[in-house]
Amino acid sequence: MTVVALAGLCLLVTVIAKIIERDNREIAAVVILLCSGYVVLSVLGDVKEVLALSGSLFDKAGIDESYLKIILKSLGICFVTQLAVDICRDNGENALGSQLELAGKLALLVVAMPLFSAVIAIIDALLG
Repeated sequence: MTVVALAGLCLLVTVIAKIIERDNREIAAVVILLCSGYVVLSVLGDVKEVLALSGSLFDKAGIDESYLKIILKSLGICFVTQLAVDICRDNGENALGSQLELAGKLALLVVAMPLFSAVIAIIDALLG
């Protein structure tokens, strides 16, 4: 599905959710959540192409594939966290969304630690 079609779907679901929200806020939240899940699932097919290209670029450059895995995990954390934070905030739970955002940032830091270690080792090797 193209981005334009997905944008149209999201706008349509937003209008429908606003209409439903007058009667039942919980149902409107579920409709939004289902649409969000559909959007994520519909773009997963494109991710395969990006992964294949990224893997071949890393191979050509002679970079360890573990770094690619770290980058992909980081992207996944960012996407999932942002989606959940937006849903929390859309439903009036700003404090919960902020706490989730903090948790996502800390998870990103934990996942990226091997990259920081590699950069420090490279700097140490250059200076020493």
